Amino acid sequence: AAGGKWCTCGMDHGERKSPEAAACKASGGDWKIDYEAGEEGCLVKGKESGIWTGYYPNGAKRWSGNFVDGYRDGHGEERHPTGEMLHQGEWALGIPDGTHTWVSPTGKEYGSSQVVSGTGQVHEYSPSGKHSFDVEYLGGQGHGLWKRYYDNGALAEETTYDAGKKTGPYRRYHI
Repeated sequence: AAGGKWCTCGMDHGERKSPEAAACKASGGDWKIDYEAGEEGCLVKGKESGIWTGYYPNGAKRWSGNFVDGYRDGHGEERHPTGEMLHQGEWALGIPDGTHTWVSPTGKEYGSSQVVSGTGQVHEYSPSGKHSFDVEYLGGQGHGLWKRYYDNGALAEETTYDAGKKTGPYRRYHI
């Protein structure tokens, strides 16, 4: 619901009060809270660093992941609005690494993807079990046709990549 509480935060002299925010400040970063996106984490020299967390409008944790120099790196996870695990996996400087599996709140598998040494296809799923994103990596770079889907499963956009750079037509679709 719009206007719902997503975070109860301790503040001290205008700064977030938490172990994460203190570690961010100690590393020379600034704690960033994006109220519109429902996300928070540390920015060091303008790039995401350390653990970032996203929230559903009701305050439940939606996702969390470690970032290094602006890239997702290390363990990350996504949760269903009711708190159960939706997806977890490892990343290496922004690229999924190994097997990633998406499951329903009851544990039924929606699908899985495998990326080895920066090469493979990823099929991401929303909490409802519908496709949310289809991407491919080759040698650690974006490759081929990438597709993003609306929450209802309808195709939202298509972008083609070659050696990590957008190439060819970009298509955006209306619901």
